[in-house]
Amino acid sequence: MILDQKKHEDLVAEYNTLLNMVHDLILIVIPDSDFMIEYCNECDYLNSLGYSSKKLIGTSFLDFVDQDNFNQIANILKKTSELSSRYDEFKLINSKKIPVWAEIKVTPFEKDEGSSRLIISLKDITKRKKLEAEIRISEERFKKIANTIPEIRFWKLFNPKKFEEALQSSYELLENVMENIPQYIYWKDTDLNYLGCNDNYAKLIGIDSPVSIIHKSDGELLWDKNQVIHNEKNEKDVINSKKAIFRTTEFWILRNGNKIWVNSNRVPLIDSDENIVGILVTFEDITERKIAEETLQLEHLRLERIMETNPAGIISIDKKGKVIYVNSQAEKVLKMEKNILLNTYLHESKFHMLDEKGVPLEEDDRPLQIIVATKKSLYDQKIIFETPNKNRIYVSLNGSPLLDSQGEIENVIFTVADITEKVLAEERIRESEKKYRDLLETSSVGILEVDVQNEAISFVNLKLIEIMGYQENEFLYENLNKIIHPD
Repeated sequence: MILDQKKHEDLVAEYNTLLNMVHDLILIVIPDSDFMIEYCNECDYLNSLGYSSKKLIGTSFLDFVDQDNFNQIANILKKTSELSSRYDEFKLINSKKIPVWAEIKVTPFEKDEGSSRLIISLKDITKRKKLEAEIRISEERFKKIANTIPEIRFWKLFNPKKFEEALQSSYELLENVMENIPQYIYWKDTDLNYLGCNDNYAKLIGIDSPVSIIHKSDGELLWDKNQVIHNEKNEKDVINSKKAIFRTTEFWILRNGNKIWVNSNRVPLIDSDENIVGILVTFEDITERKIAEETLQLEHLRLERIMETNPAGIISIDKKGKVIYVNSQAEKVLKMEKNILLNTYLHESKFHMLDEKGVPLEEDDRPLQIIVATKKSLYDQKIIFETPNKNRIYVSLNGSPLLDSQGEIENVIFTVADITEKVLAEERIRESEKKYRDLLETSSVGILEVDVQNEAISFVNLKLIEIMGYQENEFLYENLNKIIHPD
């Protein structure tokens, strides 16, 4: 009995070690009680949702399902009770009542004779969904640029009548967990010979059954010598240091030559006497996420190149007013270097923003605040940037908000064009026209201006009015023939 007790303790220790490395949320629910949660592990995913195991245990799993997915998940749970494992994606409700994406796998399990349970594995796919959403909206971003020139504890899960039943139940549940989580799992002795693995890993390395792996080494099973060397080094480091290594990103070369990216965890196996008896390794395939990240990175690079070579000055500002990007043309327009502009806040900058008449803009009238408030674009807004030395730069400004997958503003992209010369030229023309008019009005000779195309009088000075004896309104816009003698 003492040996059985130690065997049970070692099993529980191994079980806890395994679950300590599983980032997914593992639940056991009772099918015939409105899917009440009977067990919940304390994992990172649970913490990120803002819940505790005490909060979940005793409540219905459906209470934490978003209403849009309620019928979908209820049907899956009901059908899984009768059938086999099922996968799907849906939205959970976190402690802040915010829907978050999760992948669900449900597997039926017989706890005792006539007593069934469902094992629910929940995987956080929020980041993947966000990446997918960002990729989907990248084209929209390009259009806007163009337009704007997872310590898990399992113990006391059940309360069996006999010790042997607890031991058998633990074995069965451990096996069910390993075979129904998406991770690849294997464990070795201190000489790095395999002691076991789950079905996922057996399929990955091309063996018929997990039993076939026992007492074999990587050198006998793996085809990539570099992978064998890599595994041996990292596994020896964990065994010698007695310290676990979590969440390292690595790649595997498959037998067919394809490369997959994995997120690996390596933990020393320690028995109840605190002796290291081996190593447990788990990893999950993150190739899809890695490709999505690389795709997004390429899109960002493409976007940056487009903005850098754009003939218009481009500035990107976050919704708090912090400058996060400045292209070379914007440096020229604003006559200030990037390193001075970047990471500064508009309200702390050395620029003063004025309207077209030179009046300082109120906070709510500034372009960024208008776009943040309305989530709409601005086009051809004329403003003046006044530098610390009182020089004024007249600019034509366009701005468009970049929205995230939730429809919230991430940042705002502005294009700025220097129109100082144009504005000053227009002012000189207006001044010249005024001087010209003043000269005509004060001339001692009669002066008449004619619109040749329409043969109509467009201007007459006071002297001519005096000479001709007409009123001004009798001259203007009349046909020239009206005042010219027929002969």
